[in-house]
Amino acid sequence: ELKYIIATIANEEEHGDFDFKIDNIYYKVISVPDLTVGVCNGAKEYERIINIPPSVSYKNRTFKVISVEQMSGRNLIPVNIPESVTHIGSMAGSGVKYLDIPDNVTDISTSAFYGCDRLESIRISSKVKELPRSLFTNCYSLKCVKWDPSYAYASISGHTFQECNALKSLKIPSNVTSLGDNCFSGCI
Repeated sequence: ELKYIIATIANEEEHGDFDFKIDNIYYKVISVPDLTVGVCNGAKEYERIINIPPSVSYKNRTFKVISVEQMSGRNLIPVNIPESVTHIGSMAGSGVKYLDIPDNVTDISTSAFYGCDRLESIRISSKVKELPRSLFTNCYSLKCVKWDPSYAYASISGHTFQECNALKSLKIPSNVTSLGDNCFSGCI
């Protein structure tokens, strides 16, 4: 019954790859048995402050929000991500300026913030397993990257900070022993 309801709602909306929408936030079901969802783009880009809830109720079921699958919008200012989220997919090209990655996030996709040219500051959870390739490429305004001293991994992948022109200094945790190719290419 739930699969049918979700398919019906998705087909009713125009130009969207999502399963349902609540309070102008679009959701894609990740697991029906686990009742988990991820935030995604809908029929149009986000253009306001987004407060992602830790859970949403839909058709008499409560879904836990565990992922930001895809979220973009040039006018997207702050995004408040709840502690329930464990994965960040893509915010590439969004207009977000400041971002605090919650402590439960363990996984960030390759190029997740690629082209976020308005991003100025980000705090990364100490539980993130790796800084993937091209994570902040073309984030021209990025000035501040904060991470916990207990940062758990030993390498920063290639092209991670490529073309981050505003990044003047970066304190790399002592347990990082390897920097990928062109990690800081194009930085002043």
